Amino acid sequence: STTVSACGTSYTWSVSGASYTASGTYTYVNPSTPCHTEELVLTLTPSTNVDDVVSACGTSYTWAVDNNTYTASGSYPFANGCGTTTLVLTLTPNTTNSTTVSACGTSYTWMGNTYTASGTYTMPGTGACVTEELVLTLTPNTTNRKTVAEGGTAYTWMGSIITASGT
Repeated sequence: STTVSACGTSYTWSVSGASYTASGTYTYVNPSTPCHTEELVLTLTPSTNVDDVVSACGTSYTWAVDNNTYTASGSYPFANGCGTTTLVLTLTPNTTNSTTVSACGTSYTWMGNTYTASGTYTMPGTGACVTEELVLTLTPNTTNRKTVAEGGTAYTWMGSIITASGT
């Protein structure tokens, strides 16, 4: 007996020349040797083709199907048994939009968030592979006061003439 596992929807047996479209056990008696019977035990497995469509951020992607790392967008077929799985890969580089701010005061509001300390802050951007970054320097407000007690009616301070008392 001959055991065959074949991919597809049909199999042609070289002994008899017959084509079979289903799994099963088949016999053939050769007319030239009628006392000899050939037996075929056939298992047919339909071929399958599957696309695995992936969009990934960065410069590389490791596909779990074949454990290979791909560094360019494209189509990558992988034969597995009676079929092919094709990775259809789109790689999009990561992008960081950086905003540098020097602000006076004790807080700064950026993209709906209020920050009370200098530092670098990140949040997701408008695209899947975009990061927004804030580089913030906060400087507390300061007031320079000068007390002047002079006789007379006017005082010049930082280029301005002051004629009345006050703060």
